[in-house]
Amino acid sequence: MNEDIRIAYLVGAVMGDGSYTHEKNSKIRFYFSSSDKEFIDDIKEIIKEIFGLNLNIGVKKLSNKNPNWRDHYWISSRTLYNKLCKYLPDKSKIPEFIENGDIRIKSSFIGGFFDAEGGVSLSIIKSRNALDRRIHCSCSNKKILESIKNYLSEIGIKSFIQNGHRAFVLNIWGFDGLTTFRNYIGFKIFRKNDKLNKSIDSYKYRKIMWGKEIKNKAENIRRDYGHSAIKIQKLLYEDTGLEVPKVTIEKWIYGGHEK
Repeated sequence: MNEDIRIAYLVGAVMGDGSYTHEKNSKIRFYFSSSDKEFIDDIKEIIKEIFGLNLNIGVKKLSNKNPNWRDHYWISSRTLYNKLCKYLPDKSKIPEFIENGDIRIKSSFIGGFFDAEGGVSLSIIKSRNALDRRIHCSCSNKKILESIKNYLSEIGIKSFIQNGHRAFVLNIWGFDGLTTFRNYIGFKIFRKNDKLNKSIDSYKYRKIMWGKEIKNKAENIRRDYGHSAIKIQKLLYEDTGLEVPKVTIEKWIYGGHEK
């Protein structure tokens, strides 16, 4: 893999789960931690490939205190700071080589950042009795999320940013958004990748039920609110994540037989 692409992933991961810490003697140390061992292993391997440093992995055995807690892994190096800061001098700002990079560079950066700070929701919205399927990423720095939103748009993924608790949250909704993310970016962390696959598979099940369930939803919206086909299409997408063709909705609400 191209070295710049690997560095872009590393920068994204470090901006999420890494830090530059000052020690008592004024020297600066690189520190990175995660509760996902495969994530730490991959970051360690990139550092070894790019910078020639073979760092030891430390572990905090949290599972000894509570079986519901996951152990926490970390790596640390003063030497790496001097090498890495050439690519990431300011952890609060996306570096220019990514901002001006091609789709592969930006996709790799997003992958690292989302492995660190992102997640997948797959749950029931009780108020609407509907499935909530989305990829999300939290950050206190809105400018970073706005840049990522622009990068996603270049890849063909729609997203939006909302205010969260003490942070901003970028969300990716819908079957097309989730599948495009999986195809072009993806998660290296096993549990996140598994949940993304389950979210996408749940759409496939709903597509099998398209003729009955979704048609009834469209007819109910039309009956209760009298919306046009375009408005019904929008409401169906917000509720189910499915982009039902306008012509199909028109057949349902105005009569006739869909070919």
